[in-house]
Amino acid sequence: MRTNCVLGGRYECPARYLHFSLADARTANDSALAREVLDDPTTILNMSHASVLEMVVKHRAGKLPFPQPPEKWIPSRRAYFQIKDLPLDELLIYRSGKLPDVHRDPFDRLIAAHAMQAGCTVISPDPQLGLLGASRLW
Repeated sequence: MRTNCVLGGRYECPARYLHFSLADARTANDSALAREVLDDPTTILNMSHASVLEMVVKHRAGKLPFPQPPEKWIPSRRAYFQIKDLPLDELLIYRSGKLPDVHRDPFDRLIAAHAMQAGCTVISPDPQLGLLGASRLW
């Protein structure tokens, strides 16, 4: 099963977010389908720069601890898990502003718009991402 995925939204795990704890992301709340996709070596993992921005903001607020500064930890985890970058661009920002008014979180709106633009599926338990129009898997 080859899946093109964006890692984003809130995925509960010991570090509170999936983003860089993939190896430790085994909790009672895990979805069997999400685990299957994440464990499949043919899955293409992508990360929106919106997720990077969200992590940095949450880290600064003391809500998301890392063992190193974010500028070291995030790239190291992305490299380790072979997660591809999805850079933000101006058109993507405009697209996020045109999504339905069902969810106002700006990071989730950017992640949903990025997934739609890149033809990816978002791995997240958050149903709001699907309401925004993104393909979501959980």
